[in-house]
Amino acid sequence: MSSEAETQISVVVAFFVGAPFTDECLSSLENQVRPCGAETVAVACGTLGYSQWIAQMFPWIRVVHRVERESVPALRSPGAEAAEASVRGSGGTS
Repeated sequence: MSSEAETQISVVVAFFVGAPFTDECLSSLENQVRPCGAETVAVACGTLGYSQWIAQMFPWIRVVHRVERESVPALRSPGAEAAEASVRGSGGTS
């Protein structure tokens, strides 16, 4: 992950469905955020294994695990709190 001085923008993505949607979304997002050094925070609800799978498959992403299934807006909040950049944007998914 970039240092705080380098990280100018954070992208927060919320998930409560699994593959193939998660991996398709994050693979696509990688091509957009990594070249500019943006931090990516994925908030995943469900099993700990699901969050660990995301972290393993996409090591450039910070994963926030939530046990309870919540709405996408509710999932974005802990992601925004975990983000380190001064500019934070969120993308919704299901």
